[in-house]
Parts: sequence; structure tokens; C-alpha cells
Amino acid sequence: MAKTSDQKKTAKLMDTWASSRIAVFGQVSVMTVLGMALLAGGGYFLDNALGTFPGFFIAGIVIAFPLIQFLIYKKIKSYAVGRTNNLE
Repeated sequence: MAKTSDQKKTAKLMDTWASSRIAVFGQVSVMTVLGMALLAGGGYFLDNALGTFPGFFIAGIVIAFPLIQFLIYKKIKSYAVGRTNNLE
């Protein structure tokens, strides 16, 4: 059975994505660790300075999680769009 043009594009995109998944995993991991460290760590230091533990620490975690997820979404979306444009 012959592949259509869309099936060929999809297969090529999947091959390209699979070949660079380690790079994407590394970028997502670094974004997660750094984001949590900055926001939760900043909250921890504010709590120690103001004597309000765990208020700012928890706020840092609550703010960090959706923010990091949004940044990861944007990064992967731009990566996928860039790869799709290269196939045409």
C-alpha cells in the first residue's frame, strides 16, 4: 500500500522528533529544575528573612508549576512548528 504525502510527512516528522528527543528531554528537565529552584528557593529565602515559613515557599511552588508548564508547552510547540516547516 503506497503512502500518501501526509503519511510521508508524518513519518518524517516522527523520525526527526525521535532523533532529538534526548535534547528536548534535557531542555525540559533544566527548565523544570531551574524554575522550581528560583521560585521555590526565592520563597524559602523570603520566608527566612521575614520569619513567615512556609508561606512564600508554598506560594513559590504554586506559582512555579503552572508557569513552568506553560514555558515547556511554548518551547515544545515552537520546536515542533520549526520541525514541521523544515519538512515542506
